[in-house]
Amino acid sequence: MRQYIAVSALMLAGCWPAMADVAGSVADENEKPLRGASCVIYSLPDSTYLSSTTTDRNGLFRLPDPESRHWFLSLSYLGCEERELDNEAVAALMKSEEGMRLTLNPVANALSEIVVKGRKPQLTMKDGIMSYNIKEILSGSVATSAHALLTELPLITSNDGTTLSLIGAPTGSEVYLNGRKAQLSTSQLMDYLKNIPADQIENVEIIYTPSPKWQTSNSVINVVLRRQSAYSWNGQVTGNASYRHDISGSLGASVFAAMPKLSANVMYSFGAGRDTQKAVIEGQHSVDGTVYDVSDVTETQQDTDSHNVYTSLEYRPDNNNTIGLTWNGAFTPKSDNSEHSFNSIYGDYDSEYSGNNNMNSVTLSYSHVKGISAGLEYTNFKTRRNQLMTDISQEEEALRGLSTQRIDKVRGYLDLTSPLGRGWFLSYGGNYEFSRNANYLDNISTDPDILGDYSDAHIDENIGRLYCGFQTPYLFNHLYFNVSLAGEYYKAGQYDDLQLLPTAVVTYYHSQNHILQASYRRFRRYPSFWQRQDYVSYSNPYQVSVGNPALKPAIYDVASIMYLFRNKYVATFNYYRVGDFYLNQPYQSPTSLLLINQLYNIECSDLYDLSVTIPFEIGRRLYSTLTLNANYERFKSRDWHSLSFDKGNFGGSVMLDNRLLLSTSPKIMLNVTGMYKMPSLAGLWERPHTWLLNAGITAAFLKEALTVEVKGYDLLGTLTPIQRVRLDSQHLDLDANYYRRVISLGLTYRFRGYTDRAAKTVDTSRYGL
Repeated sequence: MRQYIAVSALMLAGCWPAMADVAGSVADENEKPLRGASCVIYSLPDSTYLSSTTTDRNGLFRLPDPESRHWFLSLSYLGCEERELDNEAVAALMKSEEGMRLTLNPVANALSEIVVKGRKPQLTMKDGIMSYNIKEILSGSVATSAHALLTELPLITSNDGTTLSLIGAPTGSEVYLNGRKAQLSTSQLMDYLKNIPADQIENVEIIYTPSPKWQTSNSVINVVLRRQSAYSWNGQVTGNASYRHDISGSLGASVFAAMPKLSANVMYSFGAGRDTQKAVIEGQHSVDGTVYDVSDVTETQQDTDSHNVYTSLEYRPDNNNTIGLTWNGAFTPKSDNSEHSFNSIYGDYDSEYSGNNNMNSVTLSYSHVKGISAGLEYTNFKTRRNQLMTDISQEEEALRGLSTQRIDKVRGYLDLTSPLGRGWFLSYGGNYEFSRNANYLDNISTDPDILGDYSDAHIDENIGRLYCGFQTPYLFNHLYFNVSLAGEYYKAGQYDDLQLLPTAVVTYYHSQNHILQASYRRFRRYPSFWQRQDYVSYSNPYQVSVGNPALKPAIYDVASIMYLFRNKYVATFNYYRVGDFYLNQPYQSPTSLLLINQLYNIECSDLYDLSVTIPFEIGRRLYSTLTLNANYERFKSRDWHSLSFDKGNFGGSVMLDNRLLLSTSPKIMLNVTGMYKMPSLAGLWERPHTWLLNAGITAAFLKEALTVEVKGYDLLGTLTPIQRVRLDSQHLDLDANYYRRVISLGLTYRFRGYTDRAAKTVDTSRYGL
């Protein structure tokens, strides 16, 4: 102890230069130095983040002189009560003979030395990763689920109440759970998030340019769930009914429970209902020099029953090791479609589809706080569909078909992080994925205008990746680097290729209120198994879907700049170029009256995109986010079905999201979102101006245990415009703006079980201690 005091005095009095830095030491109640304690300076009165560091092995820390005249210092350590001191208290302690020697007491002992009134920033950045202050956001929210809470974050939007989008993400975004990729489809993952209580979220991290260890080509929204106290359980029950021309509904429940070393999460949901869609195609179809006026109207009704199950077990034998086991299943025993189409050339046709599908996925994972993460995953997917097409005018069968698909996928990964000294870290690892896809198709046609088709094939896909990278400390107190290089081998059927894929992220802390991040990344995306099959499938004699065995992976080169101002306002600029871009575009055959839907590689696609997000609030009542976007997109091909094109378009959008607190007891919140989007391109489709208006009201009762919400999406029916194609002989108009308005009613009840506070354990898995 005497050695510690001597070192502290020497460091504070002589070894550091005499300047107005904030310096001191942190110890526990027994005067033992605390290594790794968090030391953060915030300005007053707005609690804007200024600077931060952690204590060294002797419990010492040093922070640069804050620019703000009024600020406070926040100290925290796992298992200890947080302590805050304003600038006057810090100055007084630093002038004392012993210097600023601070003690943090265990959580059980509440401190009341100094109370600082101020609000911590909602958005902070550390090691190139942005994090939201969920506790602060929840205090002004009536969100009942993790999904609802995510939609209230300024950088995340949901235009339809289900899908989530990250503003400024150059190539799309993906939701992770506790740093891991969920083996769920998008709809299943959204369903799971809607059944997680909002207060179960500990943190939400935003990673615009993830390193290879994240194992994704998208930007990442990482939802960190809070660890349960021992001998506790809680959860919620949800019910939802929606109307979009037809009525659909869902019921769900989730439970989180924990013992001292074991925690579990179980979620189940059931959905049933009918979905109706309608599309009208008007075109001038040229065949061998003759132009035909074609009108094709298709209306589809889908009746579905679905079950989703998610279970997770996590075992922690100590504070260093974690073993996880998850199983999730998705079962659709009923998926029936009734499709009626009228075509001005071929007449009326009805198609009846019946089918089912199921998916099972199991993941075993292991992690260690020293920087080890490993896992093994297995996924099995099966689907079966029968089709019966009838020619109404002839009152006879036109086509009878059966299609099945089975996918078996095995994936393993190992990620390691090793300290190199002086704050440098080396990251390295790899993963391997093997998939076997078996497809069967048998279409028997009795109609001369429809071709029969038979195929029974399988394809194996192999993807292997190895990577190595490093992360630096804050060089010159301003720069942080995360650089890596991955080698990726891809083989599917007769196609195989090896690529080197670099990733580089540089974060520059110019000052406490100005953070700039620049990045470059190269990656590949792959077609789905079904899209690479050689198949032909008819909706009616005019519309046909065709597989493309010649599809190649698309290669993305993405450069991005992100600017964070005052830990609140975010601006992003992205440029990407995609080689062998996937174009999903209907094509009017020049030799027959067929509209062919086929995924096709074109030469390239380019996008320049600028987004600015401006959150603001008025009087702790109105919480708003203004999002501005400007972009230029381009699509180019020298040989798309023997046609060439080079199309570009300037566009942009304005969106304003508002949450108005109408009452605090009970808590009632009104939500209104409006958006305007300029004309845009989607491949060759030209889209005119679009508008969006969403609105909803949420009320919480019974100490916020019961929540009722009514929401409406696309209330004006203006989000889906009539789009068109004008290229050489290609002349199409598509109107799918039918049955788009959605009204929903939701009920959620949250419950809590017994908690033994004395058995509370400390989660250190994410701190690398």
